[in-house]
Amino acid sequence: MDNTLNLRQYNLASSVVFKKTREAFGGLSNMAGGYPILVNGIEVKTSEALYQAARFPHDPEVQRLILAQSSPMSAKMKAKGHIGFTRTDWNLIRSSVMYWALKVKLANNFLEFGKLLEATTTKDIVELSRTDKFWAAIPSKENPGLLVGVNALGRLLMKLREEYNSDRRFELLVVTPPNVSDFLLLGQKIEVLDYSNSFYNRYILKTSSTPLKIQAGQIVHSPKKLLNPTKIESNIRSDVGRQPQKMISRRKPKSANSETNLFSSTS
Repeated sequence: MDNTLNLRQYNLASSVVFKKTREAFGGLSNMAGGYPILVNGIEVKTSEALYQAARFPHDPEVQRLILAQSSPMSAKMKAKGHIGFTRTDWNLIRSSVMYWALKVKLANNFLEFGKLLEATTTKDIVELSRTDKFWAAIPSKENPGLLVGVNALGRLLMKLREEYNSDRRFELLVVTPPNVSDFLLLGQKIEVLDYSNSFYNRYILKTSSTPLKIQAGQIVHSPKKLLNPTKIESNIRSDVGRQPQKMISRRKPKSANSETNLFSSTS
């Protein structure tokens, strides 16, 4: 379909722009290392590898090959080599799958990746590319100060930032799969992924087997004790080298089940 239907323009100087992973905001890229992921007990090195593996739900051997790669670019190239076996509805669901992969990246690296999202403040987030006008934006030929593209990845990151900056951010520790058929990884169906206990153990107790639940965006430590998210973060943000910042948005985030393909008209 015609991607020009959803093209947008971004001011280069006033946007958070990322391209290379070693840049200040390079961690926003799916190609960035240092954000390990665990799905169904399976270790995944990057969100790029996870996204690419989702192309091939009925071919676990191809998925295993992609996940075994040492770099995200290698994972992408392995997927490209089997592009003819991509699930037939991929162009219709790829944005929803990408948003899911970003949520999984955040849930597994809640404060580290969350810190990066917060650092973008309220600016537009734009992935810079020379050729990709769907996931990214390219420099305008008429005006070098403008970037033009659908910028699907940047817009998904801004959507995720809005949820993270809400007072219900801890609901993001529970990730619901996109509403697509046959959502499989190495032959296993991907169900709701709950990272709340791993977050609690890593950042709060370090070592604990205490059950943890998320209720109305709040962390529930026990049936009678409710942990205040603001207090939690003020105690543990030093682990990732930052100070508490005022939350930007107070909107209630949509549930993952209600997520729609933001770019269905162009993907």
